[in-house]
Amino acid sequence: IQNNVTNSQTLHLVIVQADNCQFGLVVETIEDIQDIVVKPLGTQLKALSVFAGATILGDGAVALIIDIVGLANHASITVKQK
Repeated sequence: IQNNVTNSQTLHLVIVQADNCQFGLVVETIEDIQDIVVKPLGTQLKALSVFAGATILGDGAVALIIDIVGLANHASITVKQK
């Protein structure tokens, strides 16, 4: 695997936990931390297992909420049982 990160680049790693498993997600930026209300997705988007729902931001924009377990399953990440 080729390492494309140079010394001048900064990586942002978000550590999340779901179902007793921890995942690290590399993100481009960390904008802010907010308390949100997660709304269920409409029937057209329910099949997208990588999203848990959506929220409406303060400026009226809609943001999709990532389902961490669904994302791990989509990426074929498996957890070894101890």
